[in-house]
Amino acid sequence: MKNNEYWAKRFKALEERSNAEAQKCVAESMKLIDDAIIQIDKDITYWLKRFADNNNMTLAEAKKAITNKELKELGWDVEEYIRKGYANSYLGNWDKELENASAKYHITRLDAIKMQMMLFCDKAFADITENVTQTLSNVYKDVYYRTAFEVQKGIGVGFSFAQVDERRLKLILEKPWAIDGTNFSERIWGTYRPKLTNKLQQALTDWCVRGTDPKKLARQLSYESNVAQSACNTLIRTETAQICTRAEMDSYDELGVEKYRVLETLDGKTCDMCADMDSKIFNRDDFEIGITAPPFHPRCRGTTIPEVTDELLKQGRKRAARDPETGKTIYIDDMSYTDWKEKFVSNDKFTSANNDDIINLGTVKASGDKLSPLKPEYIPENIQNYLNSLQKAGDSLALDSCPTIKDLSLLSRQTGVEFAVVTVNGKNILIRGTSSATIIPPTLFEELEKHKGVLNYHSHPYIGDIIPSEADLSVAKMMHWQDEFEIVSVDGKVSAYTKDGIASTSTVENEISDNDRIFYEEIWGD
Repeated sequence: MKNNEYWAKRFKALEERSNAEAQKCVAESMKLIDDAIIQIDKDITYWLKRFADNNNMTLAEAKKAITNKELKELGWDVEEYIRKGYANSYLGNWDKELENASAKYHITRLDAIKMQMMLFCDKAFADITENVTQTLSNVYKDVYYRTAFEVQKGIGVGFSFAQVDERRLKLILEKPWAIDGTNFSERIWGTYRPKLTNKLQQALTDWCVRGTDPKKLARQLSYESNVAQSACNTLIRTETAQICTRAEMDSYDELGVEKYRVLETLDGKTCDMCADMDSKIFNRDDFEIGITAPPFHPRCRGTTIPEVTDELLKQGRKRAARDPETGKTIYIDDMSYTDWKEKFVSNDKFTSANNDDIINLGTVKASGDKLSPLKPEYIPENIQNYLNSLQKAGDSLALDSCPTIKDLSLLSRQTGVEFAVVTVNGKNILIRGTSSATIIPPTLFEELEKHKGVLNYHSHPYIGDIIPSEADLSVAKMMHWQDEFEIVSVDGKVSAYTKDGIASTSTVENEISDNDRIFYEEIWGD
């Protein structure tokens, strides 16, 4: 059994990977705020040249109504801002406020520049929100899978492991966890954005009232920028820490880890709270961020490690995968992370020692074998065209006519990977997946949700494999507006399934016309 020093080293390495991703996000966010301040400074410089007298803008001058010509010179367009809608989804009636303010452009020069400030700030914070969301999503997935890899490598055997549930991940990102009851998006738009814009606008007004040196205004803008950057830095690092812990716990659940140990970074910067929590062991059921698991405070550098017990080792051996050809247990001591993920993450190719993993529903049973590809002369022209267009995982092709379920079976036979067909907003889209997963890009899934699109069917690349995976069932739950889904295997077996599992089975053979049979005779036989 590996000792605590081994686990501490491995999981500290995971924490450092996540910190590196957080640092990238911080750097991008800092630049976005810097760019916004630079644009604001440019506008103020324009105002000085256009309206100021000896580099001073009086309040009376600033409160004069701005003309259409002056607005065009400034490059300010309320309608364009509303159309882009950077803040609409976060601030509710902000676009209405803009419309009211812009009626016939009856606004003052001061109001115009203040709204220009908001435009640049909102664009920056919208991009920051998107960057933080993507970073947290990537970190969660990376930690979730690598935690499983490290634990399985530590105990020496590998076993099947469920993919990340995208809908659940979305809920995790949206769910408040901090003591103030807000999530990171709400803190960005409810605290950081108004605080920065209010400070900037107040600095501008004070400058007009007092007639101070423009360089002092520039220094004030720079100061407020630094304050906002520091706040974003703290937010990103703390949010990354909590999503890491959340991913570790979810991975522990999947692995059967019942206890975990708190691991803190002990150095001259360690606070008393973290020093006291270091090495404490908790039951998984008692997990609560800030109480029994890090982060315990902003920018906390703690993580967790699994308590590997004799019982966990025993369960691991019981769940250990066996090679279907040799029947021997697969040991992963020297296996790379990439190879491990390919073999064990939602892949039914390997089965447990006592065949627990094989779902047998009547004649439904996946063999784990693939069919050899068809000879070129047997490949229909439309199938070859699809293959030419879809070269790698994630590639998609919009089509006027919808490919048939038979087409998908043949595509999987030729490539050894999954394919899917969705119909959304009147468009048929064929998508290439991987050997173990159907890939629906996030932007396309958003369209499916928006227009209540349909996942017509998808294929599995193994003989008889029409068993919906955990990922398939997860998608079925997410697409709650669709009652039933279909899977086809490379040998023509078909299952109809719901979010609860297989509802019925059939074969594609019964649907093949005599004219089509010649193209599929190598699949179906004489």
